[in-house]
Order: sequence, then structure tokens, then C-alpha cells
Amino acid sequence: MKVRNTLKPILAFIILISSTALATTGGISGGGGEVICPERPTTYQDPEHIRDVIEQSKSKLVSYIDFKKKQLMADELEHSEKEIIQKIFEPNKLNIHEAVNRFSVYIDDDHPCYTSDRQPVDGSIYSKKPNSICISSATIARKVHLNQVSKQSTALMLHEYSEVVGLTEAEAVSLQKKALEEIPQ
Repeated sequence: MKVRNTLKPILAFIILISSTALATTGGISGGGGEVICPERPTTYQDPEHIRDVIEQSKSKLVSYIDFKKKQLMADELEHSEKEIIQKIFEPNKLNIHEAVNRFSVYIDDDHPCYTSDRQPVDGSIYSKKPNSICISSATIARKVHLNQVSKQSTALMLHEYSEVVGLTEAEAVSLQKKALEEIPQ
């Protein structure tokens, strides 16, 4: 029994270090993503309040997608970004606008979202609710300061919706990072 009790703090420390490493590198494979380099909260944040901020961020996502489409049409994007943006607006297949309209955002206040192999993440294309992506207000409340929740959740939703339309994990993370640079607080 003593060995088991001694391992709990060590295991908690390993999980904390692992989640911090993931948060600084971005998403992982298997249909899930993480917030990227968030400012950590200094006090407890209620996941239900964070849910409200996330829900309001969907309109910010639509505006950002429209902005990227205008940049693409005006040929204002650098080559590597242009290649990725073209993929999310491909004609004759599900594009990012259609994905946002067809798939709702399921926000989990109590649990993380999960990848295809049941790894906990902040966001995922796999959801408890059909035809939705998952964003976890529970994990975001613990990881992201309130002043960054809207920006981080908008970029994370973009990551998940871009995977829905066929982007690779690396492309989704690249798009998420660019969004974090461009989306205002």
C-alpha cells in the first residue's frame, strides 16, 4: 500500500509535465488538438463560464475563416500558408464553411475530449454528440487564462474543423498557430 501511495504524486507530476509539453507543441495525432502556449490562469476558473466564452468564439471563427478566404482570393498569402488555406476551401468536397455549418461544437464541462485512441485532449474531431467536434471547457479552464480563452478556443476550433475537411495534424497545427498570431484577444 505504501508503494502505491508514493507513486501517486510521481504519476501526477509526470502527467503534468506531459500535458505541459503537449500544450507547447500543439496538437497530437488521432484527431485531437491542444491549446498552444497558453497564459495559465492564476485562480480557479469555472468551466461553465469558460463554456460561455467558447460558445461566443464560434462567430469569431467564422469571421477569421472569411478573412483567410479574402486573403486567398486576393493572393495575399505566403506560399506555405496558401497551400494549406487552399485545401480548406477546395471546391467539390467538404470545405471549412460547410464543416462549420454541418458540425456543431460539443463543449464538455466535466471531461477532456478524446482522440481516436482515447488519449485526453483539449479538442477533438471525435465527440460524444453526433455531427460535432468536441472542445473541453474543463481542460481549457485549467490551462488558459480567461483573457486568452476566446482566442485559444477559436484557434482550436479551427484546428478541429480543418481536420474534419481533411488537413493533416501538422497542417492543422500550422493553421492553429497562424490563427493565434492573427486573431485579436
